[in-house]
Amino acid sequence: MSCKDLDRYWLKCAHYVGFNCKSHESHKKGCEVKVSLMRFATVTAFSCSFGREPDPKKNGIIRWVMPLNHRLRCQCTSIYPGGMNTYTPERAFDPFYTDHPLFTDLDCEIFNYFDCENCSLTNCENGGTFIDDPCHCSCAPKWTGKTCTECALTGCENGGTLDAATCKCTCPKQWMRNDCAECALRTDKDCAHGGSLSDTTSACKCTCTGNWTGNTCTECALTECKNGGTFDATTCMCTCPKQWMGIICAETRHYDCQDYLKANSNSMNDVYTIYTSKYPRGLDVYCDMKHWKGSIVIQKRVSGDLRFTRGWDEYRDGFGNLDNGSFWLGNERVRQLTDDQDTKWEIRVTVRASSTNKWSDIIGNFRLSGENYTLHADGSVDCGNGGVFFSAHGKPFSTYDRDNDDESVRNCAEESHGGWWFDGCDDGEINLNAEYTTDGVLNIPCCPNQIDRTRLQTRLKIKRML
Repeated sequence: MSCKDLDRYWLKCAHYVGFNCKSHESHKKGCEVKVSLMRFATVTAFSCSFGREPDPKKNGIIRWVMPLNHRLRCQCTSIYPGGMNTYTPERAFDPFYTDHPLFTDLDCEIFNYFDCENCSLTNCENGGTFIDDPCHCSCAPKWTGKTCTECALTGCENGGTLDAATCKCTCPKQWMRNDCAECALRTDKDCAHGGSLSDTTSACKCTCTGNWTGNTCTECALTECKNGGTFDATTCMCTCPKQWMGIICAETRHYDCQDYLKANSNSMNDVYTIYTSKYPRGLDVYCDMKHWKGSIVIQKRVSGDLRFTRGWDEYRDGFGNLDNGSFWLGNERVRQLTDDQDTKWEIRVTVRASSTNKWSDIIGNFRLSGENYTLHADGSVDCGNGGVFFSAHGKPFSTYDRDNDDESVRNCAEESHGGWWFDGCDDGEINLNAEYTTDGVLNIPCCPNQIDRTRLQTRLKIKRML
């Protein structure tokens, strides 16, 4: 049936629904939809009826009812009165209840009464599903419109790009969801190269380490290395020539105090950071720039304020204050600095007991080796009267809680209350880390008289042999 065939119905419709006969062309759309619906119908005539029964949603009031879903109601070609039920039958769908039924055999009246325009739909696009009651397309997320052909998104958040054809946002890596409004970062594992998650609720970015940058730490901030450095894009690091250091090899590398002194002859005694092969990220040391110029101080005792009666771990790691006062740099640090066959070191031993009692000497080829920090040096300092400093060559370091001396019964470090290298407990070896006595004096073989220990000052300094 064509719209032309239905013209005679529009005149009858005008009588019932108030259409202006002259303007019925404005309703052609409804007519065309009805034609489509009629073509879809599997029968040419489909009589329907309005019966009566209690409406459970209206407290059981008797109302007119048509027990068909929306799509089937729109296939009716005529409607007539039906019977009456005194109860409400069980149904798998909600029937159509009304207080104003329509009884007619005019298609246009049925079409308008049941609002049948959407029931002519045969296709729902983009994953949409047709629903019979009421007739409509249930669209997949992001889609809208009568047949799900309109994109519901108007834009993408956080820099995302909208593809109108697919109605999808292409989101930056750290954002997700249809509109790129949800942060995709959940834990530190979502951050590359050791980065850590900062604030997922607002910033949605990682706090990066090293030379990495970007929201997820996947972008290298470096573009080149200076002074002949080699760039590694995988690690985002520069491998610098020996004399250079820093992120892009733009800083002069100072391997020890001598390098600082060479760069500035007016350097003062102070704490400096040196960068050796074993400490590429730097090691703080105290540099003597005025007396034994360019040397590293590894032991300093200026008073009895700092207690040197310590265990193995503290002597290994170091203790005291480099900036001011007494300290022990740490056996492990000294070993890392000196245990290198390509670089030779020397040590200066200085002991000042008074203005008239002072001993100082330089010993070559100094180094510490092994896990027990064995002492190696080419000599010792003889202070007279059988007293000697630094004579236990080839002997390991010993503390009260790790007895490495050669005495089978005695513990030299425990007896002298300080860690040291011992050849024996009674051979004249003087422990420069020994505890200050309670009465403030100490007998040492170097002097015929007692020495006021509170005035005793010692220094151990090392320097590269050039």
